[in-house]
Amino acid sequence: MRKYLLRIITFSTLLALIFSFSVPLAMGAGQRDLKARFKIDDQICLINGQSVAMSHPPFIKNGRTFVPIRVLAKALDLEDKNVIWDPSSRSVTLVKEYQTVSLENAGTLKTVVVKLTIVAGSSTMHYSAQDLSNSVNNSANNSIELDALPEIINSQMFVPLRFVAEAFGYEVNWNAEERTVEIWDVKISGD
Repeated sequence: MRKYLLRIITFSTLLALIFSFSVPLAMGAGQRDLKARFKIDDQICLINGQSVAMSHPPFIKNGRTFVPIRVLAKALDLEDKNVIWDPSSRSVTLVKEYQTVSLENAGTLKTVVVKLTIVAGSSTMHYSAQDLSNSVNNSANNSIELDALPEIINSQMFVPLRFVAEAFGYEVNWNAEERTVEIWDVKISGD
């Protein structure tokens, strides 16, 4: 239990560091947009309002929902070129660039790049963020211990959905009655 709480605190601290003094450019304070809905054991998911077929349905293992990484990357608006598979290490690196408004520097625009590397069978997820608009090297690197191991099934990597989606700043909700997981993009106004 203590190890789990330490992981949550570490992860939360890292997210706070990455998004400190920044507000995502968006419309409408507190507005939430449904990005994706996955139903356990259903090969059809909903991504940005469109039905998407998966070759293997999401499943639960050790209390965590696993989904194919490529489908999850699509739900998180990652382009194919930003999902990098390394067969020698059996790892995938996800890269996402954010445009943010800096509260620290009178509302100037800055670019933050977030990288997440996941290795099949490893309990460690590597996470980094770098402010590209600042000439000072201010990247944050961290390792997060997972309580559910990513795995490869039929040549596809499956990852714990919540850890990956939350690492990129999305909100994740579980509906036990319907056995669905929803990913929400929370919009914050720059006003």
